[in-house]
Parts: sequence; C-alpha cells; structure tokens
Amino acid sequence: MLQRDPQNSLQPSLFEMAYELRQHVRHTMAEQAGSMARALARRELPTFYFVEAGEDLEISAKTVRGWNLNQWPVTLHPSDHNIVLKNAIFTKILARLDNYPPDETYREATGRLLRRIDQLLARGFTKNQIAQQMRMSFRTMKDLQERGRSAGRGDENTKTPNHCPWRLLARLEGAEEQITRQKERQKEMQALRILHEGLDYGDPDLDLDLPFPDDFIRVGSPCRKCGAGWPNLREDGRDGWDRPVMVCMQCGAENPLDLSAEDPDEVDFEEPGEEEFIERYAPCRNCEAYWHHLQNDRVDRWNNTVYLCLSCATINRVRPKKSRARSL
Repeated sequence: MLQRDPQNSLQPSLFEMAYELRQHVRHTMAEQAGSMARALARRELPTFYFVEAGEDLEISAKTVRGWNLNQWPVTLHPSDHNIVLKNAIFTKILARLDNYPPDETYREATGRLLRRIDQLLARGFTKNQIAQQMRMSFRTMKDLQERGRSAGRGDENTKTPNHCPWRLLARLEGAEEQITRQKERQKEMQALRILHEGLDYGDPDLDLDLPFPDDFIRVGSPCRKCGAGWPNLREDGRDGWDRPVMVCMQCGAENPLDLSAEDPDEVDFEEPGEEEFIERYAPCRNCEAYWHHLQNDRVDRWNNTVYLCLSCATINRVRPKKSRARSL
C-alpha cells in the first residue's frame, strides 16, 4: 500500500475543514431562518411582505409564494440550496418592521390605521387630503378601508390589502399640522401661479428675433439621421442661433436642439440629483401642492417620469417601477 507523502498530507484535511465549515454555516443559517420565521409568524403577515423582500433580491413573486414562508411551522433544511435566499428574505422583513411595535399583528395595525383615518375625517379633513398624505390615490385608500373593515368582520372571501399599515400610520403621524401647512402654502403660491399666454405679435414694441430653422430636435427626441435614441446624443457646442448641438454617437450627425419650449435649467443633460425625486402620489417638493396639481410632462433619458407642478413650475421626478424579478 502506498504511503501518503507527508508534505501533501495537509491538503485533504484543508478540503475537509472547508466542507465542514460550509456545512456549519448552512446549519446555522437554517437555525436562524427558523427563529426569524417563528418571530414573524406571530405578526400574521400577509404574503406581500415576503414577495416584496424577494423582489429586492431579484426573486420572482411566483417563486417566493411557492416557498410559503409566511406559514408556521415552516420546514427549513440546511441542505436546501435556497436557504441563503430564504434567510435574506426573513432578515429584510425584520429590518423593515424593526421600528414598529414588536408585539402588534398585521390585523391589529390595520385596525389602528382605520381608526386613525376615521379620526382625521371627524376633524374635518377630506378623504383626498388624507389619501395624499398617505401617498396613494383616493380610490386606493377607499379600497383599503373597505378591505380592512371586511377583514375585521371576519369575511373569509375578502382579499388582504397589500399595504403596510405601520408605514401608513407613520405617514399620518402629525398629519393635522402637515395638511394645514400645505393649505397655507397653496394660498401663498396662488399669486405666483404661472399664466400661459401667447405673444401679442401686433405689439410694435415687441422685438422679434429671426425665426429658427426647422432642422432641430426636442429634448428626448432621437437622432434626425439614423434614429438613435436620446441617450446616444452628446452635447458639442452651439450653432449660430445659440442652440445646443447634440452629436449622435452612432452616425456622427449634428442635431440642433430647440429649447424654446423647455426650461433652460432642466434639459436633462446631467443626471438629476436626489433632491428632485418624490414618491408617487407625494406633494410637490417645493410648494407642497398635492399630487393632482402635478402634470405629467415627459420621461427623461434615465427613464424617470418628470412631473411639472402647475402651482410653482418646479420639476418633480418619479423613479420607474422595478422590473420583474427572476424565477429560480
């Protein structure tokens, strides 16, 4: 029988140690996942919490629903090749709920949310004002109320709302002061409201410049020659009419950019800052006008939706919705 070379005798043991370490990690993850699943089970969370956490990890909703992670007891084995992802889902949900009452169930929080809405209504605030404060449409809030009350009565066929009551309660904290301040700001901004009026070309004091040529594009338009999209265009100087010239990186064609209908400070040349973004259904970031005062203006080159406030003309951007996650 051949003897093992003493110099090479350490190699198998290192492989064995690495294997044992991986097994120990997976056992530990399974134990931690079981503990977190038990803690979350007490809160009686609906499936959408697990689906949203899975989407953040690029896991499809169908896959997450198939795992039944909101049930208890849940079977978690170290040999499960998805144990790392399941552990991550539990961790994300626990982190999401960390600042909320630890012993309150989803049903109890929903009941507290409905009572808070009724309290604001009794104090004279409109349903639209409350819905805007919650960053949702009026119809969505109405549906949430109907589903929540039906679930509270024990109706088995009622679908569970897919909104986090703790997050909505946080948005309604101090709502009385915030809604009142928004109403006051709207009165202040009323005098600054923009009036869109055409030019009086019969005015003899109006000094008109030479008309622009018709060889131009608008912000967001493709190349005039090859049709390449707006992200393929780069600014390269100005022409005789002081228009920015966008050079196509695909075909080299020059595209004069007409800014006559654009805000010179908002032509999407540079990536917007974080301060320009708001949540969908949130008020204007400048004057706090409600969502219905914001007009959908365009989609910028980063696929953000640009909303123009009709009260103060401030640009507000909303990020695109997340793409669909992958299936495992």
